[in-house]
Amino acid sequence: MQGHIKDIRNVKLVMHASTIKTCSRNLPRPEECIIDAVERIRPDLSAGNLGENFKTPPLEPMTIENIEMHRGQEFRATFTNLLVSGPSQFVVEKLKSIA
Repeated sequence: MQGHIKDIRNVKLVMHASTIKTCSRNLPRPEECIIDAVERIRPDLSAGNLGENFKTPPLEPMTIENIEMHRGQEFRATFTNLLVSGPSQFVVEKLKSIA
């Protein structure tokens, strides 16, 4: 899948939606603030509307144009035009802050 983020440390937001809570790195437990910020925007992520002039692709339903799966020569599959329900129900169970 294109656009897959392997390491969140390399992600930088250029714009900041007014609905996104900002968390300071100097907090004693920044992980809790970040998880709270994600929980607060969850309903907006579903619709893809994070505030005035800040739109994202909606998570519900999520459209995936193409996914290819390979496991050696034994298994190869290609899925196209998928419509996925439920991505906005994700749960952040653990978050590790790197100083």
